Amino acid sequence: MAKRYNARAIKKHRNYTAEELAELLDAHPQTIRSWVDKGLTCLNSSIPHLYIGAHVQAFLTAQSIRKKKPLEPDELYCLCCKAGKSPAGLMADFIPDGAGGGRLIGLCPECENICNRFTREEKISLVAPNLAVQRQAKETSLEEPGEAA
Repeated sequence: MAKRYNARAIKKHRNYTAEELAELLDAHPQTIRSWVDKGLTCLNSSIPHLYIGAHVQAFLTAQSIRKKKPLEPDELYCLCCKAGKSPAGLMADFIPDGAGGGRLIGLCPECENICNRFTREEKISLVAPNLAVQRQAKETSLEEPGEAA
């Protein structure tokens, strides 16, 4: 599974060696060096090779954007399959979580686990035009605020 790296851990006005970047991003130094083949620029005029923080930030941001794939209408995200799936029977429940937002929940037709999609209540007709959506009551916590456990 591909790892996500935090581009915000890098200071854009600083230069880094591969070892320093690896320590900041919790990666192996060879991973940092392999990014050069994928488009990360480095200063080859000096040894050890230096990586400019702004270039590393831009590279990591571009990598994370490239991996994102928006869900199509009528699709919910299955964490088990790691993909967007239309729920079984084209049925979903909307569970509000306050301030007009909530999530659509359905069953994955392949692995039968729960699929989710966070959305606003007024956008249900746009993100799930062909799904039979049933509105559920707002989930309540086990403890009400102010009560002692």
